[in-house]
Amino acid sequence: LRHSGAPGQSGLHCPKQLLGGAGQTEQGGIKASTMAKAESEIATGFKRELLGTEFKDLNREKWMAIIRRALAEVFSTATLMFIGCMGLVGGLSKAPDHFAVAFNFGIAVMAGLITFGHVSGAHMNPGLSLTAMILGKLSLPMWIIYSIFQCIGAVLGYGLLMAITPSDKFVTVPGTTPSVPLCCNFPNPMLSAGQQFWSEFIFSALLSLLACAVWDRRNLDKHDSVTLRFGLGVFAIAYGGVQYSGCSMNPARTFGPAVV
Repeated sequence: LRHSGAPGQSGLHCPKQLLGGAGQTEQGGIKASTMAKAESEIATGFKRELLGTEFKDLNREKWMAIIRRALAEVFSTATLMFIGCMGLVGGLSKAPDHFAVAFNFGIAVMAGLITFGHVSGAHMNPGLSLTAMILGKLSLPMWIIYSIFQCIGAVLGYGLLMAITPSDKFVTVPGTTPSVPLCCNFPNPMLSAGQQFWSEFIFSALLSLLACAVWDRRNLDKHDSVTLRFGLGVFAIAYGGVQYSGCSMNPARTFGPAVV
């Protein structure tokens, strides 16, 4: 510390070296620049993951890969709707019980995964595709494509089942008036609107959690029977949840019967 030499003034002045001075300012500037660069890289990386690279520098090979994945979602979702909703047809023989219906949907999911999982992942569900996008496993453009083609597949699968089933048998409860269309989701009227919403929200969250566990890199060495286990997971949720909200857990699965 030194005394000011200016006449009529007094005070204590600290050398720049003690307070950091220009050196600290320069160091702070470098640190701020480094942080700004890191933030920019994070933002760029997030944007790259969100938008993906599928539509960048498009060529025939990329187009074919996109088409393959889209068609795989169409056919896997159609498989889910055709096999799953077929288990609800009760007018051709004995009426299916609750256990059989839930198990049938679990098996339908397993069939879709086995057949098309290696092509597109066989999400068969816009909600699961959204989960994959949040985890960075699917880009925003591909999520839009997946969702559109999943809904198309749901309509096709449900329409095919309708085409091979007698119209008077294509009801959830034969003989009731008015007849409830087959495979349409109707929440339990004994529940309030809030209970219906939150029950479906929880069931969908459980399904997404199941998918997250499958996609976890720590589970990569446990995929030998993942299709069977995932199908049984769907069965477990559906068996208990169907009596609450219908337990769709899948916007495309709800969309198909509602449209057709």
